[in-house]
Amino acid sequence: MKYQQGMSLIELMVSAAIALVLVLGVGTVFLAMKQTFNLRQNMGSTQSNQRIAMQFLSAAIRNAGATPNPLTQAAPATPLSGTGTNAGADTLTVQFWADASGAAQGCASTLTANHSYTDVFSVTGGYLSCTETDNTVSPPTSTTVRLIGGAAGSGNRLTGLNIVYGIDGNGVGSTSRYVNAGAVTDWTTVRTVTFTLLFDAPLANKENQTATSLSVSQTVPFMIGL
Repeated sequence: MKYQQGMSLIELMVSAAIALVLVLGVGTVFLAMKQTFNLRQNMGSTQSNQRIAMQFLSAAIRNAGATPNPLTQAAPATPLSGTGTNAGADTLTVQFWADASGAAQGCASTLTANHSYTDVFSVTGGYLSCTETDNTVSPPTSTTVRLIGGAAGSGNRLTGLNIVYGIDGNGVGSTSRYVNAGAVTDWTTVRTVTFTLLFDAPLANKENQTATSLSVSQTVPFMIGL
């Protein structure tokens, strides 16, 4: 008489263990791929923000002191200045006149020709912001524009702005040293401005983690010749 043979309990347990290991392996690979995808997305967004910041900040620097009609418009006494000690809360201020051609562009979408403007850049509430003041109207009017950034956990939040100024300390037209705003004694000697934007880029949707623990800070240096 032949007896039917099947899998023993031990064989079933071994098979189940092997299947579990395979499932865990596939799950681990899937999670790793998902995290890599999220990281690339956030990095791409951060890089896009970097490019936008470069455009705004470089344009602002090149606008500093613009005076289309020097016979009727007084050149700004301090076309470029700033505050801060590289602790993440630096600000940059530029002054210029807008011309009819629109060559001098500010933070707002449109400028009034032959009006004097002051733009102040800072990082506030996770955004790179610009407060633009029309000094020609009475009383002066100000508008604050959020240029780039985002709220906490968005993957685009900025955490700080540091600025270093290249100074021509020898009067030869080239940079001899780099200092923060607090060490600048004569703003007309500034030859370059180096921006460092600090980004907070959390890996969104990573299971069992908080946005804070997943944050990635990036430092983006900008060297802009005046």
